[in-house]
This record gives sequence, structure tokens and C-alpha cells, in this order.
Amino acid sequence: MERRDVLKNVTLGAALAAAVPTVLAATGQAAAASEPNFGDYGAGMYADMSTAFHPSPFNLNPVLTTCAVGTTGSIPGVIGSFAMEMFSVGSLSYVVNRSARTITAQGRMRSITMLLTGIILEDIEHDFAAIGIDNRGVTADRFEMHYTTPLWNGGLLTAISTQSTFRSDWKMFGGALLSGTQGLLGPRVYLGGINVNP
Repeated sequence: MERRDVLKNVTLGAALAAAVPTVLAATGQAAAASEPNFGDYGAGMYADMSTAFHPSPFNLNPVLTTCAVGTTGSIPGVIGSFAMEMFSVGSLSYVVNRSARTITAQGRMRSITMLLTGIILEDIEHDFAAIGIDNRGVTADRFEMHYTTPLWNGGLLTAISTQSTFRSDWKMFGGALLSGTQGLLGPRVYLGGINVNP
């Protein structure tokens, strides 16, 4: 990696670290000074029927919320039969519900759906609601991305899409975070998590 790329990454990380507390404070969601400052964020990977059991990585924070799913191809750097990338654009509503241990991000999002190594079926901006649920390690945390686009709502992929539980006229991706165990009988380890401060 070139020096300028390293500096760019460091600068971006510092900017994000500075911006996130500011956004939370502006929306009245900043944690009290006496609470641990782990941040009200989420990141990880899930898979269930909504993604045809393909792993789906996500990020949930007030600056940029993302979700993706896809298959890999036999050619390095080229997708397989399907891929979808979703990322928020513009400002977000970011609500942390401490009693319910949930985070809800809402706003506008760009979704790009691609088939067969480069056929773009849809590239569109739309409304979305992303919901993270912090289960405090009792069970797996959960992430859900609720959205609506012509391709998934009445279009080519309607029949295989999952009905949203957030709005009856929307679709969704979502599921419990993937996990494994450390060793044969070791503790369960989750691939990421949702964190809602106490």
C-alpha cells in the first residue's frame, strides 16, 4: 500500500471517529458521560432464507449504513451469478432505543443489483430502514435491512424476495449474526455484533 493510501485511510478513520459522536449528540442519542463509550453501532455478517443462506456483511452507524449479499465467481475479482450492494446516501435518522436494545437507521439508500458477471438489473435510490437488535449475548444479535425497489417489489425478483416485517409493502434482508465456536467445545463466537450502550 502506498504512503498516500495509508494516510487517506488514517484520515478517513479519524474523520469518522470525530463525526459519529457529533451526529449522536445532535440527535440526542449520545451516551451519558458516566457510561462506557463503546458506541451505539453494529457491524458483522448474517445469513438466512432472505439471502438464500449466502453470507451478508453489514454496517450500522449514523454516518454510513450498508448491506451486501452475493456469490463469488470462478474468475478472481468477478462476481458469480448474483450480487447486491446497498449503501446509505445523505443524512440519516439514527434512533437508539436503550430499553428495547435496538438501533434504527432510516433514510435514502442506493442499491445496485447485478447478475452473471456484470449485467446490472437495477441501480436505484430508495427509502430504507435498517434495524439492529442487541441481545446481549443471550442469543445472537440480529440485523435487518428493509427497503423497496421496482425490481424486488413487483418486478423480476419479487417471487424470491422476503416480505418486510417493518412495512407490509416493502421487502427485506436480515437474520441472526453468524457464529462459531472456539475449538470443539469452546465458547460461541459471533461474527460481529450490535452494540447498544447500557
